Amino acid sequence: MKRLVLVRHASTAWSGRRYCGRTDLPLDSFGRRDARAAASWIAARVQPGPPIYASPLRRSAETADYVSRATAGHLVFCDGLREADFGAVEGATFEEMEAAWPDTARALANGESRLDWPLGERWSDLERRVTAAWENVTWDDSDDVVVVTHGVPARLLLDLALGAASPAPLRTLAPAQVAVLERDREWRLVSSWSPQHRRHEHEHEPAIPACPVTAPARHRASRLSEEQR
Repeated sequence: MKRLVLVRHASTAWSGRRYCGRTDLPLDSFGRRDARAAASWIAARVQPGPPIYASPLRRSAETADYVSRATAGHLVFCDGLREADFGAVEGATFEEMEAAWPDTARALANGESRLDWPLGERWSDLERRVTAAWENVTWDDSDDVVVVTHGVPARLLLDLALGAASPAPLRTLAPAQVAVLERDREWRLVSSWSPQHRRHEHEHEPAIPACPVTAPARHRASRLSEEQR
């Protein structure tokens, strides 16, 4: 039996507010609190000393460091686990993106994840690098493996592991959320954890494409579509 613990990095000052791809932000105070809590939860469920594959971006590396200290695990930084390059959308709010890139905004509001970001990363390139990272992780012969990454790669990793069996509530991990998968013959989801208190629980979480959006965002996307017909 192999166990994979998939973690999205904890929150930054932009979480729930602005698209953060390659901008290298640290965790904020909420993120540090939630990263410690996630690390404690993970440590109670894995064997000591697991390999921890992590994106080298600061918010992921800091989250992974909390996990490493709690589990006595060793860090392995992997460029393939970096967040998507959002290109022209980087640093924008959903409303700002909606004004400048209405087609992309409409796709997000409709739940689309396979996006070519304006002046940014193409889906085919992102899929290729994340799939290569997944293959490296699954080749690791450790009983327990931890992966710390970002919203877009985490969604793709869940799809690679579970396919159509991926539960809708976990298709998009929230900041500091954890999903635990086990494999006998096939991967299956066995448990999950998320922080009890979320600073932005009523806000659209823009850093993940294809996340559920608020009713006003869906209304705006519908209005944009009508205006262009």
